[in-house]
Amino acid sequence: MKITDQLYMLQLPVEMPHPSFLHPSVIKDKNFLVLVDTGLEGPEYLGKIMDLFQQDDLSFDELETIILTHQDFDHIGGLHGILESFDKTIEVYFHEAEKSYIVGDQELIKGAKKKMPSLFKLLRRKMEGEKQSEYEDGSDIKVIRMLKDGDLLPIGGGVRVIHTPGHTPGNICLYHYNSRTLIAGDTFNFLDGKLIGPNPVYTPNMDQAMTSLEKLLEYDIARIICYHGGLYEDHPNEKIRQIIDSYKNKE
Repeated sequence: MKITDQLYMLQLPVEMPHPSFLHPSVIKDKNFLVLVDTGLEGPEYLGKIMDLFQQDDLSFDELETIILTHQDFDHIGGLHGILESFDKTIEVYFHEAEKSYIVGDQELIKGAKKKMPSLFKLLRRKMEGEKQSEYEDGSDIKVIRMLKDGDLLPIGGGVRVIHTPGHTPGNICLYHYNSRTLIAGDTFNFLDGKLIGPNPVYTPNMDQAMTSLEKLLEYDIARIICYHGGLYEDHPNEKIRQIIDSYKNKE
């Protein structure tokens, strides 16, 4: 789904545990594309993502960067399959607090609590064959970028990284300036016509997650892309304030 000339929202059909959709985003720069979150693991989902690119007249071959909003498996599960599908090396960005989980050093903190395959080994193999490295922390792999709160990414006219911990330690939102769009990951959900905060069942630190929402009020938001639920456009800033106030009143 095209939102603007620089921003697209994909509708990825999944079964988890019932039929629904995930909503990765694509940011279009002049000569390359950036995918935000990767869906689930498996060749069928890789094929679906490729088809969605084609439906929006986007060339999957122009993908150069993947940004992960956080470590949950429905966001990072498709990462390895996408990376393996290219002869070139794709850049991977995520918040520094998610590193040990995404690269496969620790079990994911939620869901199946599985370990991801080693991202370092995959990327080294693609860049250097089977060459061994003395850098066990992956510091030699320049295509992995650790993000921090406030980083300004020079893609699609400018994207701000907003660290919103609580749902996971390194959970982030992305604010696309040109379209005034918040790519929210799981920071918000849009369900049954209502915008709500993160799902408390899957949010280990709900108090921290709700406090993180305060940072979003600094931005003029025209729309929110929710990974679960899709596009929300009904006075987002006002609704965010209502969600924050409602949570505080329950305490």
